[in-house]
Amino acid sequence: MAGKLKLAFSSLLKSLHQLWLEVTGTFLLVFAAIFGYYALKEFRKVTETENIWGVVGAAGLCVLTFGFGIHSFWKSRKLR
Repeated sequence: MAGKLKLAFSSLLKSLHQLWLEVTGTFLLVFAAIFGYYALKEFRKVTETENIWGVVGAAGLCVLTFGFGIHSFWKSRKLR
């Protein structure tokens, strides 16, 4: 019975999985843009005596979420 249901709904599940990967990739790229904007804004405010860990953290999160977003779109492309 489970094999028949999987056969009947396999294309629907594949489409839903691809949609999930594309939506999460979009959100991750939006978050990367927000973190990048915050990192640039904080970088402009930093002087030599201030702590730069806020800039480093925001830039790290920007790179991390950008990488995951691109990976999600790449994985979605491989499903086709």
